[in-house]
Amino acid sequence: MNTQIKFPLVIGKVKSNIRTAVAIVIAIFVALLMTGFGYQPIWMTIMIAIVAILLFVPFSNSDYWMVNEHNIEVHRYSVLILDKAIQILLNRNSSSIYEYKDIQSITINYVNKQRFSGLDINPDMFTLVIKTSDEVETVSISKNVVDDLPMLTEFWSDQGIVISDERHVVDAIKSHKNLYSEMH
Repeated sequence: MNTQIKFPLVIGKVKSNIRTAVAIVIAIFVALLMTGFGYQPIWMTIMIAIVAILLFVPFSNSDYWMVNEHNIEVHRYSVLILDKAIQILLNRNSSSIYEYKDIQSITINYVNKQRFSGLDINPDMFTLVIKTSDEVETVSISKNVVDDLPMLTEFWSDQGIVISDERHVVDAIKSHKNLYSEMH
């Protein structure tokens, strides 16, 4: 087992009650601002606050996944804003756990984003596709895990998982090359 990897390795941001609370405070402030800080009837202020909370809270948290010693955990929220807000407020998300013995292959995908403007600063798509006998799961790779990807692929290979890297992303990372310039 590779001892350099500190488990659990979290990719993305784990749900934070602080970020959720900040979103709620901002939503209430916006509701108060829109209703003149109590100038409108209280029921209107409450209704606008509820709508603002349901619109602001979904942006406070996002999907994340964790690499553990024996499995990969994927935590997802709904893509629908109202459903996601309710999931966050009730502290519920959709979780999937993939034991290493059940994973057949992991594919590293790096897809160049077509840029139509010099002002387009959105990143390229960088994902892992986890394939089991009955399911295929795609998870995003964030910047904080890019440097750990070679160690992770080696660890997963030691677990008997087939790693597919057609664009040689891991080799580019090992060579300390800039992924953007290497892949374009």
